Amino acid sequence: SCYQWAVSQKLRIDRTRKHEFSVWIMSTGTDIRNYLGFFVYDKMGNHINTGTLRNPYFKWSNNDPPEWVRWNGFILPSTFPSSPSDPNKPQDVPSYLSKGVDWKFPSNAESVAIRFGSCYGDGDNQGTSFFALPKINQLDFQL
Repeated sequence: SCYQWAVSQKLRIDRTRKHEFSVWIMSTGTDIRNYLGFFVYDKMGNHINTGTLRNPYFKWSNNDPPEWVRWNGFILPSTFPSSPSDPNKPQDVPSYLSKGVDWKFPSNAESVAIRFGSCYGDGDNQGTSFFALPKINQLDFQL
């Protein structure tokens, strides 16, 4: 079925540090769209869902191989400059710091949850996706 999601507990973060989110995914059908995303919460535990943070993902694609692949994405510190078009996205991330789809913490972020799941791209419900070892790492941030 579509949109059977796993969501972690809320984990406290230091919004002034870079964080990596990752999960291992294997699919038996190329038409399955697999997702890796997150939610951000304020100090009261409320979901921060303004603008693009309403439904944020690092990965939302199909055609994953029938072997285990580690997918990841990054959320940069709240102090990192924002993109002019989206305050939730970082501006001009150097390629050596990025895996493609990056975000930045809002200034009121206190905790996060990692989330992942899948949906059939063509609706035929053929194949299965497997997810393993979801992880959030706090990293040193350097330009």
